[in-house]
Amino acid sequence: MYMFVTSPIVMPFPFPCPVKTVVDLEGEMLNQILLPLRDDQKLDFMWRIGNALTDPVRNPCVIIFYGAGGEEGKSVLATNISRVLGKGVEWTVTDLIGKDSKWPDARLVMKLAEKRLIVCDECGIDQDMNYNNIKRWTSNAPVQSDGMSAYLSQTIIGISNKMGFAAKAAINNSIGRRVVIYKMDKELGKLRSFPAGAVNSY
Repeated sequence: MYMFVTSPIVMPFPFPCPVKTVVDLEGEMLNQILLPLRDDQKLDFMWRIGNALTDPVRNPCVIIFYGAGGEEGKSVLATNISRVLGKGVEWTVTDLIGKDSKWPDARLVMKLAEKRLIVCDECGIDQDMNYNNIKRWTSNAPVQSDGMSAYLSQTIIGISNKMGFAAKAAINNSIGRRVVIYKMDKELGKLRSFPAGAVNSY
């Protein structure tokens, strides 16, 4: 048995030696985790999460779970992904990408920079996004504080019921393809996240 290590994160449970496998999108648990997404969004999402774990400097991005109704399973999907990835994920209520968001203090930046995935549960994008912050979080730039160093190559998941620019044809071109928006429109009011004990190394 080996520990599955995603620098600098050590996953909370041991994994067998990694092997190549074909992802079974019909698998019961995986299908339940990805249920809030449309079929055309599932592979794209898994590709981005794979990059976040194995090659974060290549395609770091900001993923927006957007659904206006409030019962599309946005938070449930983020919770289940968090339970699968364990300590590689950090939830924050600090707005990191909204139009009025400020750059966090050094202590919080260093804490978030240790992770591969950041879930921003209170992102204020109802008016617009802060494109400078998005560029910084996905820049792979080095940061230092209190004798420690890290790189800003995190993938951020933002959850929102409102998007102020949803009616516009395009968003700021300076962020290129760093932002991907999954419009979620399934009504999944009774959907619940998995119990923490349901996720194991298998």
